[in-house]
This record gives sequence, C-alpha cells and structure tokens, in this order.
Amino acid sequence: MLSTIAAENDKANHDVNNLLMTFKDLKKKVTLEVTQQQTRLFERLPNKPFWIWNIQEHKHEYVSTKGYCCFNHIVGLPRRV
Repeated sequence: MLSTIAAENDKANHDVNNLLMTFKDLKKKVTLEVTQQQTRLFERLPNKPFWIWNIQEHKHEYVSTKGYCCFNHIVGLPRRV
C-alpha cells in the first residue's frame, strides 16, 4: 500500500516538474518569439516608403495591404509619453 502511494506521488511530482518552466526557459522562449516577430516585421519593410503623403493613396494602400502600407504603420506610429 505504501509503495503504491509512493509511486503515485513520484508520478505526480514528475508530471508537475514537466509542466514547470524555469525563468531561464521562459526568457529563451520569449526572446525567440520576439526575434521571430521582429524578423516578420523587417521582411515587410523593403520597398516601403517612410510615409505616404497623399491621403487618398495612403488610405488605399493601408486597406489593400492590411495596414502594412508604409514604414510608420509597419513599425508603429510614434506616441507621446
């Protein structure tokens, strides 16, 4: 009986340890995801203007490219702090 309980506890501890992520593992995962997101953003930048000054053309490009019309909309518009 005691050996069965000990075996169940060992299995439960093993399962919990498999689910836990250390801070080091989490940092690696977050860093990798951020790097992948940055890569995808930078892949959209070639041949894009910094800004499209013609309002109608800008609206058209914004809609047709789903918001990836110019550098500012790809990277993000500046914000006041």
